[in-house]
Amino acid sequence: MRVGKAITLVGLSAFLLMSWLYWQDWMAWLQEDAASAPAFGLAVLLATIPGVPFGLIGGIIGAKYGFVQGGIINLAANTAASAIVYFVVRYLLKERAIRWLQQSDKLQRMDHFFRDRVFWSILIARLIPIVPAALINVYAGLFGLPFRAFLLATFLGKIPFIVVYTYIGDSVQAGSSSWLLLLAVYGGFLAVVYAMYRLTLRRGMRG
Repeated sequence: MRVGKAITLVGLSAFLLMSWLYWQDWMAWLQEDAASAPAFGLAVLLATIPGVPFGLIGGIIGAKYGFVQGGIINLAANTAASAIVYFVVRYLLKERAIRWLQQSDKLQRMDHFFRDRVFWSILIARLIPIVPAALINVYAGLFGLPFRAFLLATFLGKIPFIVVYTYIGDSVQAGSSSWLLLLAVYGGFLAVVYAMYRLTLRRGMRG
């Protein structure tokens, strides 16, 4: 790895560590004092940090700005964060990813499977909350999946998740309990999507 990339990687790692250590303080500031523009920037930052629950961020923003404005902020911030991670990983680890692919038949088969159906693979993975968003972003950037398909699938796949958590935040703030029905419907939807995802993945890997 070149010196410039090594320095970037060290600096980025330190930044992510500090962000992770203080993310709860930033969440408190987001909830109490942040205007919409700083809230968007902070939401983008928090969405890039592995392990920070964006559902909680989305709920806070929904409670603070309402369903429509909060939903727009959440969706834009989450999509932007995914794009940032994609390009950072692509810049730092592209050469290493190529070597990994050349050395592993299993990785090559997996890469061919996802590359042949980039949009649908990412879209379905985005619809399943138990699939870590950071893992999808890193994988797509690491192995250079087409960015347009990645971005569009990310944008569309995030919509149900963003709608649910923004609506929950807005409803809780308003004292409504209608979010419970929405959450139940969303849970059933996720179960169906996950079953389809597992079936598609199993068939694709066998093929």
